[in-house]
This record gives sequence, C-alpha cells and structure tokens, in this order.
Amino acid sequence: MAFSSRFFPLSGSNSSSSSSSSSSDNVIDSIIKRNQDAFREILNSMNPKIVEQVFKPLKRRYIHRDRERSHPQLMKDYFDENCTYPPEYFHRRFRMRRELFLHILNDVNAYDNYFIQKRDTTGRLGLSSIQKMTTAIRILAYGCAADHCDEYIKIGESTAIETLMTFCKAVIGVYTEEYIRPPNKADIA
Repeated sequence: MAFSSRFFPLSGSNSSSSSSSSSSDNVIDSIIKRNQDAFREILNSMNPKIVEQVFKPLKRRYIHRDRERSHPQLMKDYFDENCTYPPEYFHRRFRMRRELFLHILNDVNAYDNYFIQKRDTTGRLGLSSIQKMTTAIRILAYGCAADHCDEYIKIGESTAIETLMTFCKAVIGVYTEEYIRPPNKADIA
C-alpha cells in the first residue's frame, strides 16, 4: 500500500489538473482517477524493488574517457617539433596551416577562458584548449557529427556542441572588426 499511495494519491488530495494544463493531462488524470484502484492492486502485487526501478528518474550515463592521454597523442601527431604528420597533412586535415591554427588558438584563449584547461570538481584535468579547438575546427571543416570526435579527442557529444558554439562566438567576437564586415574603400581599392 505504501507504493500506491506514493504514486497515486488518495482521494482528498488534489490530483485534478489546473486550468493551465493541457487537455492530454486532463485525459491522463481522468484515466488514472477511474482506474486508481486497479493501478493500486497491480502495484501492490509487484515486487517493490521493480516498482522503485520503474518509477526511478533516469540518470545520465557516465563514460570514463581518457582525455588526459588524448592531449599528448594530439600533440605528438600534429603539434610537436618532430610530429608524426607533416605540415601538408595538418593543412589537409584542419583546412589551415598549423601557424594559423595556433594564432587563432591564442586569440580565442585570450578572448574567452572557456578554452583554458582547468581542473574539474574531482581534481581531474579537463580538456585542453587544443583538444577543444581541434573538435570545433573538425566539425566545421568536415561537417561531421558532434560525437565523431569522441574516439580520437575523447570529448563527449554535448561538450563538443558547447565547444563549437563557444568557439564560434569567440571567433566572431575577436575577428568581427577586422574580417567579418563589409569591405571598406581601402579593401575595394
């Protein structure tokens, strides 16, 4: 009986919908009201642990990504002095020269501290600025899905989307005056 009173309030409590509720809420409320005794009987006959699991709110699934090891691999592949891939591979894969990439990275870091690597609440290092910018550039350059970067860069889909949006805002904020404007007389000449 404890489970049924928790999920289906006894008469006397206000289970009717307010005027702001939609008509589907009213229909559901009327079905529950008409079948309250049957629902109570079914719930009481079930295993309490199953009932708790059915009505328990869903939690986000945590996937432990090894993002700390992804940064050195990215550096070794593209940014170290004796990197694995030569400059023409970098240009083909990032659609820009490495020097331009690093220039934009410095400007974006100076504009928004979102791209600066920080520790999370557990003390674990977060994603580096190079990991975040690589994600944003690859999504923009290839038009790929946000979760595509997860395997190599170890960044979740929601973080990749947030990073892309923050990167675009930062680029607009940094480069609007100089590059994202209509041409002036000097440009036309």
